[in-house]
Amino acid sequence: MSISLLNSFCGSATHYENLRRYMYSGTPEVSAFGEGTYLSSELSVSLLYSQTGEAWSKSCLGAKLACVAVCEMIDEPSVKCQIKEGSASVQKQRAQASRMTDAVPEKYYVVQNNDAVRVKYLLVYRDHTSSAGSTGTSQSYSWIQQHKFPLLMFTYFILLVAIGLANSRQTAKIFNWFCNTIKFS
Repeated sequence: MSISLLNSFCGSATHYENLRRYMYSGTPEVSAFGEGTYLSSELSVSLLYSQTGEAWSKSCLGAKLACVAVCEMIDEPSVKCQIKEGSASVQKQRAQASRMTDAVPEKYYVVQNNDAVRVKYLLVYRDHTSSAGSTGTSQSYSWIQQHKFPLLMFTYFILLVAIGLANSRQTAKIFNWFCNTIKFS
């Protein structure tokens, strides 16, 4: 007997608080198309459901991360999805998660038997939806934190030059000449 395996993506189960629960107990979701674990054949669909969460503040990926699970599932009748082959009644039975719900749309899978799914990989990515201003500010702050000593030395040098110029007779003469030229005095 040949077992047909399908690769799919899960974004809704990958919020950090939910990830461990889904990986070990497979707690199903109840949503628009019935009870089960919701997967998709398209990464772009699962990305829409992937939520960001706070990560370790010193992570090289960033402070807000999200992930999508790459899953492998057995193609069996408990996996509700759109199929092309078979009679109309078989197609309807595979697409209907319950009598109370609509048919599962294309590119979606609703797995009602969590033993038919296993997580193979986690795709972890940085949240790029936050405003560019906050990212730039965060990067600037990080750069300042990393270069604190040279910045303090440069500021001290500028302060010494300003004090030296303020106490210089030559600077006072140039300032008086400039004020006379533009008629300030």
